[in-house]
Amino acid sequence: MKRNKIFRFLRAPFTLVEILVVVAIIAILMGILIPVVLKYPTTAKITKTKSQMNSINVAIKQYEAIYGYLPSFGNMVSNASNYRQFFAYLTCVQGPNTTVGDVNGKKNRFLEVPSNYGNYTTDVSGTMTNAQKGDFQDPWGNLFRIYLDTNYDGAITSADAAGAVPACVTPSAPYSNTVLIYSLGPNKIDDGGRNSMFGEGKGYDDVCSWR
Repeated sequence: MKRNKIFRFLRAPFTLVEILVVVAIIAILMGILIPVVLKYPTTAKITKTKSQMNSINVAIKQYEAIYGYLPSFGNMVSNASNYRQFFAYLTCVQGPNTTVGDVNGKKNRFLEVPSNYGNYTTDVSGTMTNAQKGDFQDPWGNLFRIYLDTNYDGAITSADAAGAVPACVTPSAPYSNTVLIYSLGPNKIDDGGRNSMFGEGKGYDDVCSWR
């Protein structure tokens, strides 16, 4: 008799209240997990972007240490040809419409190339920087913004080859270094190196090398 009571108890159906409680718990858990899952790909890309920028920065410093000057090819922000030639010399690998000349006369490879890199001129759709398939690009397909202290005054200013400074560099927030690099980030818009995480405006998400 006792065994039958236990069996009937185990087979007792859930009440409506119990079902609603379970559904509510599942909904709460989904509300917590979904944003985390959706955010993960973006976080992974940001991590990769920072790694790329660090590699570029190290390559520039190594080039300068060997040759005694920065690998500058003029304005690399608004001139994609200069940008591409810059990477061709750092990597010793031909990029889109570039040549590997004697600026890196010792043919030192300062920077390893990603799998997409090469003389591939197909445009990357949805990019603000008119990137091409073979470019050295960020995870969202855009070209990096690279500023160099070409007049060697110890800061990134409008007197350098780029002819301007990004919006993140102001008189009250100067950038006292020889290399400044940032990515346009997930929104693929040039926010001038600014990011909302640092109180620099709403909707800004540029990924910067220095923070």
